[in-house]
Amino acid sequence: SSDRINGLFIFGSPLTNPSMEWSDCSITIIQGDVNSDGEINILDIVILVDTIMSGDEFIPSGDINGDGYLNIMDVVQLVNLVLDS
Repeated sequence: SSDRINGLFIFGSPLTNPSMEWSDCSITIIQGDVNSDGEINILDIVILVDTIMSGDEFIPSGDINGDGYLNIMDVVQLVNLVLDS
């Protein structure tokens, strides 16, 4: 079942399934998968660069070096991840 909250459809959550607990839910962040499509590729690089240049909201999966900031060092490491894959 699903619920629509703020324009988003929520599937398989305690909001839609009373037998579930919030502790049953987890979010997996793949470092480098900036657009959360399950792949690390050129699109992630483009989005990361755009996010850094525009000063948009922090994206945890874009912080490749784990220093708490999105910057050129993350872009360099993401490019290396893409080239190595």
